[in-house]
Amino acid sequence: MDDEKFIGQRDTRFRVHAKSHSTDDDRIENELIKVAHHHMRYLRSDREKHSPSMREETTIPRSSEPNIYTFMQALDTYLCQRFKYRKGPCRKAISQSISVNRSALSLHLNYPPNRYEHLLTKPFVIAKMECGEPGKGNGTDFLRFLASQAKDHQFQTIVLESIFTENFNRFAVARGFRKDPTIPGNWLVAVDDLQLPST
Repeated sequence: MDDEKFIGQRDTRFRVHAKSHSTDDDRIENELIKVAHHHMRYLRSDREKHSPSMREETTIPRSSEPNIYTFMQALDTYLCQRFKYRKGPCRKAISQSISVNRSALSLHLNYPPNRYEHLLTKPFVIAKMECGEPGKGNGTDFLRFLASQAKDHQFQTIVLESIFTENFNRFAVARGFRKDPTIPGNWLVAVDDLQLPST
């Protein structure tokens, strides 16, 4: 009987001791959490105080930044109207590229491009442009579309990339492009300098 009483007392002491340890651990953990939260608030406040530009960036709406998907929506709408497509033909290719492959239309566009930024002001690159039968005005109308989108999608220079055919050279000159002095085969034009006939 005495042994049973001693065991019961020992169990009680153990439970009290364990509960005391648990309470101490909880209290320490809560204090650490409070300190961590306080430290994070201090770092955030100090970073904003010394970096005012960070506060400005948070106020810029996402739509104001160059976005390949919003441009693709505008391009799909234009191509469906121009070529009577029932479904938008644009497809996002690797990196910041857009491809269109139809029997009467083939385009490969880079927006925003992953090159030329260090040489040009906000470029838009046409890596390939085949707009159906020559003489129909499709290429000129496509440039007109680009000019209408330049402000909303933040590009100021249009690059025709790797153009070597005589017909395309004449087209580029007629629309105000000039040869890139640094990259053979490339033609450049500022959007404001495009030579587009009145509609």
